[in-house]
Amino acid sequence: MNESTQLISFYCSIENTGFLDISRYDVANRTVYGTFSCRAVNRDESNDIIEITEGRFDIEWDTLDETVFP
Repeated sequence: MNESTQLISFYCSIENTGFLDISRYDVANRTVYGTFSCRAVNRDESNDIIEITEGRFDIEWDTLDETVFP
């Protein structure tokens, strides 16, 4: 969210600009762990590009269908 305008921007990944690495799958807790990087472009402003270099995620597989993304 842009703090000054209070607006949410949506970014879409740019094809072939990153990676996704699943480092561990915890079967007992049904959790997936991993890292990622990518470049992404603002859906509404094509000149606005960001780069994520050290992204990380821990996802509980059973709650994924309940997850709401803005």
